[in-house]
Amino acid sequence: MAKNTWSAKINRTVTSVLPVSKHRNGQCRQCGACCHLPNRCFFLRKSRSGIYRCVIYPIRPLNCRKYPRSESEWITPETCGFMFRPDTRPGSGKRIRNWIRTHHLAGILNLLRLISMHLHSRG
Repeated sequence: MAKNTWSAKINRTVTSVLPVSKHRNGQCRQCGACCHLPNRCFFLRKSRSGIYRCVIYPIRPLNCRKYPRSESEWITPETCGFMFRPDTRPGSGKRIRNWIRTHHLAGILNLLRLISMHLHSRG
């Protein structure tokens, strides 16, 4: 997974002129996670209901419009509404294993956290 650093942010900005991966699908959930990469964006606002919005949304930069542009730049799989379909071409087994690990393991870990929180709140 990509790192959440200023160097990674610069890389995402420079490569934002490239097309979005054809394997990406889904849509933004307005979680605001990508707007905290690597620091909270000045233009990000949070409503009382917990929904994030960008005050410059119509003119936001390309790296914001296209995040996550590729799976290698995807830092927020736990919250992001976008996903990447596995590459089913011959020889793409490693990519499929990475996709399964990223999507299914994260879901299982989140479920275990919820169960743990529930059990701790009861006792």
